[in-house]
Amino acid sequence: RKCIRFTNLCRHYSVRKGTDELKQKIYRTTMDKYVYEHGFTNNALRAAIEEERLSTMAIGMFEDGINQAILAHMEEASIYAAKKYASEKQSMTSGKQVVMAMIKYKLEYQAGFIKANMWKQAMGSIMLQSKSKAIESLQRFADEVAHEADAFETPESQMVNYHKVDWYAKRMGVSMVYAATELYMLTDTSENFEDTWAFLNDQVDACVSLKAFGEEAKMVMDMGTFMATTYLSNKVQ
Repeated sequence: RKCIRFTNLCRHYSVRKGTDELKQKIYRTTMDKYVYEHGFTNNALRAAIEEERLSTMAIGMFEDGINQAILAHMEEASIYAAKKYASEKQSMTSGKQVVMAMIKYKLEYQAGFIKANMWKQAMGSIMLQSKSKAIESLQRFADEVAHEADAFETPESQMVNYHKVDWYAKRMGVSMVYAATELYMLTDTSENFEDTWAFLNDQVDACVSLKAFGEEAKMVMDMGTFMATTYLSNKVQ
């Protein structure tokens, strides 16, 4: 089954037929239904497998257990962001708008879990057991965001210095802003996450105003990852 090709992300995450479709269905049932009953645990995944009338031994198909369902959800969030951006792209006039919009759309996809005070458990599980895969997923998303933002930028554009920064630094900057905003969102109690979107705006402004945020961004990202892992690990029961 072909995915409508709005962006490179959509092509990357196209769902194949057969076993992969069954897995995707189990992931969705797990996330939509059973994590609210069992939390982000393998019990939620087992319940979804049983709903498909499969033996619970089928959990062996999921080498990362519940984390595979969480990772699939993160990838769906990237698809959602890409499609929503594609539908609104014509109204955007700057790279900053693109970066802010795509990060906001991706975060909106998990707003339900954040409102239910559950997403920190998912993040904690991922950071402890599937960190490298989560980082790869975020890097793919950041690649697409940086690519789309580049299409709007010139030396005279609104994103001062952004056009002077090399590709890898841009991707690192997008990843850094996303990670920081996601952590902020976990404790945001403002209506419709208005404080989070204001924080996102400030983070984008701060990031693109730096003339050389390659190594600096990497250092901040590494420190942020360490702090997030420590914080979230203490929160997961």
